[in-house]
Amino acid sequence: MATVIDAIIKLQDEMSDKLKAVNSNLKKTDRMAKATSKSISNLGKKFDSAADKLKPFAAAAIGTATLAVNAFAEFDDKYYAMLNKIDSETRESAAISKQAFMDMSLNVAKSAEDLIGIADSLGGAIDGLSGQQLNTMTESVAKFAIATKTASDVAANMISNTVNAFRLPAEEVPKLLDAITAASNYSSANVDDLGEALTKCSTAAAGANQNVYDMTAALAVLAGTGVKGSEAGTGLANIFERMANPDNVEKLTNIGVAVFDAQGKMRSLVDIAADFNEKTKDMGANEKQFISLQAFGAIGARVFDQLSNNAALYKQRQKEIADSQGAMDDAYNRMNQSLGASIQLAKNSGMVILLKIGEKLAPTVKEITNYLVEFAKKVSRADDGTLDWVIAIGKVVVGLFAFLKAASITLSVVSAIAKNMKTLKAVFSIIRIAASGLFKVLIIGIRAVATAFISNPIGAAITAIIVV
Repeated sequence: MATVIDAIIKLQDEMSDKLKAVNSNLKKTDRMAKATSKSISNLGKKFDSAADKLKPFAAAAIGTATLAVNAFAEFDDKYYAMLNKIDSETRESAAISKQAFMDMSLNVAKSAEDLIGIADSLGGAIDGLSGQQLNTMTESVAKFAIATKTASDVAANMISNTVNAFRLPAEEVPKLLDAITAASNYSSANVDDLGEALTKCSTAAAGANQNVYDMTAALAVLAGTGVKGSEAGTGLANIFERMANPDNVEKLTNIGVAVFDAQGKMRSLVDIAADFNEKTKDMGANEKQFISLQAFGAIGARVFDQLSNNAALYKQRQKEIADSQGAMDDAYNRMNQSLGASIQLAKNSGMVILLKIGEKLAPTVKEITNYLVEFAKKVSRADDGTLDWVIAIGKVVVGLFAFLKAASITLSVVSAIAKNMKTLKAVFSIIRIAASGLFKVLIIGIRAVATAFISNPIGAAITAIIVV
């Protein structure tokens, strides 16, 4: 029995050593698992940190690219629409290139798109402009719009209509801009009022041998009397149209007012109004008004009476407008000192940067869109196996997604195992402790049985026999 007990004790000692070795190995594995898990975790954190740091820049880059492409697309559309309205030779001029309008917007507080809009109105309405003339005129009209606080399209349309009506050469546009600016400064009329009036009367006035400067002087005087815009323009147009009728002219010549000069051309309205005022100064108001009504009609008479009653002021305005060189530039320079102009120039600078980025990206975007169009055409026909190819690609994508998802889950499980090696160690420790305790209980039990067996006479006899 002692031999059995010794064998059991020896087995316990041997198993204890093995369990200790297992425990030691588990500790090493645990340390390695912890180190690996920590390294993986730290690497992941570094990638996450780098991604988080780059995220705002990536978002900004994507947002900027999107804005740039959209801004350039709108700019590009307007540019080519403008080119369609001008002569083929003018289109090739570098003076009206995209870059020219961008550069202009950095010097004038009007956006590049506004400048193209002005060029569109001018180039489409005025024939025969060279690229350089259109460039110079566009910049001048833009400054005029700023100087007089007028919308770009209103200013461009007014100048185009006036230039065409009076057949002014391109070189005379700066003088025209000075005259209109001065007329606005010398009266309560704004450029919108003057533009509306000129639109109504320019054709009739030009046909009656009147110049645009006398017309702007007349409009300045009329604005001071409360006659503005369409009413003033229509009244002036009626005066000139009625003077084409000899019967109406006769009403004036009968009182000694000459309407035409020796060459048969109509005299300046300034002089006619001054002569009428002189010839009727001794007449009563009713008689004077009656002659005016007969000659010019109700609408024309109201305008003509205001001009003749203010004949001296009319002559003064005529002289002031004739000497108004530099009026527009002076007004522009004052307006250019405003905060609003500075802010607009800053906006223009940012927009030019966006437009240049968009211009650089445009070829790539066009290439992608062209590919998509061609691809859509193939898909729409669906007669060459393209749809099957698309579906196959879709399957590959889905399969790749499933593979990546599975790999992700597997890596997550491995990571979890690595992090929980401590739990496995605890399990093995429990097994070791339990096994050790089991051996101890077994030995105690055997000893108790052996002691009881030997203490019995029969058992002692059996034991003696076995020993022998």
